[in-house]
Amino acid sequence: MNEFTVGWDAGGAHLKAAAVDSSGLVVAASQRACPLWQGMDRLESAFAETLSTLPPQAAHAVTMTGELVDLFPNRRDGVNAIAQCCRRVLGDAVRFWAGDGFVGFDQVDGAWRKVASANWLATAALCARHLPDALMMDMGSTTTDLAAIENSTVRAQGLDDGDRMITGELVYSGVTRTPLMALGPRISFQGHTQGLAAEYFATAADVYRMLDKPIIDHYPTADGKGTSAEDCARRLARMVGRDWDDAPMETWRDLARTFFLRQMELIEHAAQRVLHAVPLPDDAPVVGAGQGAFNAETLANRLNRPYQSIGSLLRLPPACEPMAETVVAAIAVARVFIPVPGPRCAGPARRP
Repeated sequence: MNEFTVGWDAGGAHLKAAAVDSSGLVVAASQRACPLWQGMDRLESAFAETLSTLPPQAAHAVTMTGELVDLFPNRRDGVNAIAQCCRRVLGDAVRFWAGDGFVGFDQVDGAWRKVASANWLATAALCARHLPDALMMDMGSTTTDLAAIENSTVRAQGLDDGDRMITGELVYSGVTRTPLMALGPRISFQGHTQGLAAEYFATAADVYRMLDKPIIDHYPTADGKGTSAEDCARRLARMVGRDWDDAPMETWRDLARTFFLRQMELIEHAAQRVLHAVPLPDDAPVVGAGQGAFNAETLANRLNRPYQSIGSLLRLPPACEPMAETVVAAIAVARVFIPVPGPRCAGPARRP
């Protein structure tokens, strides 16, 4: 029996990994940039670089979202290509998370719809092991996942991305890679409501840098320039047709707050739809996960609910704490792989 399990979350922009021992203690956690749309060699390189930092003798469990990138003609081909890469790099014994359990490589093609983009369900399943009722908010670099947990059961209305975008359980808005034009088409600025430039001038990373939030961004900025407050302000100003020196820095921080509030409005609206479909007790907390976990506390306040960090549900040494929330799906898939009594996923549930 392997002493360690390594969980992998193979996304379209990042490869995340976490090593967990047989007691559930997280012993390593990391994230690497992996622009999969540029080729499968990017994924193989990210695996090789990450493996060198992990325990050599380990079981491997994989979840993925990278099948969505436009390198692949369709999601099925993407799932199979990523699975083939995983088998080459991690060995024949690698297992793939399929939402309600794990499958081997030979079963991936037949179960590709369940394997595709199921990382959110691993995180929700981990929450359900510890909390009877909760609303999970997992906010990453690109998307935000919402999942209701009722009676220690994940109450999923939809299971694939398309259905989850209908129900509000998947919001295509994250803390770094989201272009700010996606938060338009209009915004309040200096007492007026005006249109936004429909251009890739700035991203959510600029907003959170201006607000001094602890983000990790491995990718170039929209204009390829720096990440100082002045650089971020310059990019934000272009979104409203201005130059950054047209106004004092506090004006651009106010604009960053406005973009932040717009993003939170989108997520709150989606959360209300999820809670309408699966009513939870008033004391059921919002559990914050992902790189944008800090925004879950804001959501909890807006919903008048308690807040709980997913880090409080994990066994973490101090060295792993800074990265744990960011790679939580990798931790979750490793923890769920460990054979202990686990939660159920009931779905699809009723729709609003």
